[in-house]
Amino acid sequence: VEDIELDEVLLEGYQGIKCVESGGPEPGVGCAGRGIITAINFLEEEGAYEDLDF
Repeated sequence: VEDIELDEVLLEGYQGIKCVESGGPEPGVGCAGRGIITAINFLEEEGAYEDLDF
């Protein structure tokens, strides 16, 4: 995650909907949940939620 910038993984779609895809590792190698948790932590650390009102 250290080599990734927020604008490389977060895209804005129709009507300003923000989209992110996450996953991994490859099947049979480990827990996919770990990839999701890592992605959520990265988004929080990079301020992806700061301008949202929910």
